[in-house]
Parts: sequence; C-alpha cells; structure tokens
Amino acid sequence: MKYSIEFLEDIKGEEYNKLVDYAFNQCDKFGLVRRTEIEPTDKCIEFLRNSQKTLLELKQLTEWPGTVTFGEKHAVYFYKTTQENRKLLMMNDSIYSWLNPDFPEDLFFIRRGKTFISSTAHEQLGSVILDNEIELEDFESKFNFKYKVVKR
Repeated sequence: MKYSIEFLEDIKGEEYNKLVDYAFNQCDKFGLVRRTEIEPTDKCIEFLRNSQKTLLELKQLTEWPGTVTFGEKHAVYFYKTTQENRKLLMMNDSIYSWLNPDFPEDLFFIRRGKTFISSTAHEQLGSVILDNEIELEDFESKFNFKYKVVKR
C-alpha cells in the first residue's frame, strides 16, 4: 500500500535540511520552476547560473509535480542530485522559501522516474509519496514536523 505524507506546516531549519538529505539519499534528480511571468531577481539568476553544470534538462511545461497550470508554460529545471546541489539547496532554510522571484520555486524530487517529494510554495502545499509501510515507519522515525498520513 502506498502512503502520502501531506505537510501541515512549512518545513524549516534542521527538519528542512534532514528532508533534503533524505531525498538526496533516495533520488537521482530534483527540479525547480521559474515562472515565466515573473521577472527573476539577481539572486534567482545567480542560483540558476551556479546550478547550470548539473542541469539535466530544461523544459517548458504547463505541469510539474504538485502543480498544473492552465495554458501558460513555465521553465522547469531538472537537476542531478549531487553534493554540490545539496549545498545549493541549503541556501534556503525552508521548503516553501523556494519562491519566485528570489529563487526558482516548487522544489520537487524524482525517485525511480516518479514523484517522491513535491511542493507548491505559494500555496504552502507539499507531500512525500512512500511505497510501503516500511518506508512509512522509516519516515516517521526521522521527522518531527507536522504532517498527516493518507493511504493511497
């Protein structure tokens, strides 16, 4: 049975760092989105420049993990999960602080070709998809932020 861990609060500080480490240990790529209608700040441009060498793919999409838009395409960046990128993700101290215009937004992680973690920063929505009860028990033993478990 699959489980969805639905975030009930922003994941900040040490819990955010643990979540990033947890995802990097299990996923081969992650992604972020730059909304085309929002002019990026120098901070966002610097992040995109610093992460460029591990960019796997840049797509113009109307949907990505956790979000579906209506018609307008946005720049969705897919990156390798590397130690260097782990450090770049630590530039922020919470999952919902990945928000345009200062940063690309909607941090997500892909595991075995499927969404593992998704977030929609401006709506403060996020989740982790777990494949079985063993993964659920492991997750529950590691994290202390507020969430609810939904059987899928």
